[in-house]
Amino acid sequence: RVFLDCPEQGNHFKFIDLTDNSITSDFFFQDCNSLNLLETLILQQNKLHQFYKLSTMTQYMKSLKHLDASQNQLTLDEKTNCLWTNSLKKLNLSSNRLTDLIFTCLPSNLEVLDVE
Repeated sequence: RVFLDCPEQGNHFKFIDLTDNSITSDFFFQDCNSLNLLETLILQQNKLHQFYKLSTMTQYMKSLKHLDASQNQLTLDEKTNCLWTNSLKKLNLSSNRLTDLIFTCLPSNLEVLDVE
């Protein structure tokens, strides 16, 4: 399994795939402001639970266009203001435990949403 801290400033990551790594909502890139060039982040088949923390993780990812958090255990239990990056266009949330409440907490510029 992978343990990944926030990369140092000056990195040039545009694509990160962390599929099937037992990553939890508490661990992953919270308050990380060094992934400014990241465009695609794949988090399929992990152990993400908190939808709100997924949104706050992206707030400093100024180039993020595609986020795949499918096949996790994401939930949103109460209406809240989520803090998404403004650049996010495609969000895959399929195969999670989400309800209609997520529609109150989606990125404003989103073009594609998969909640299959």
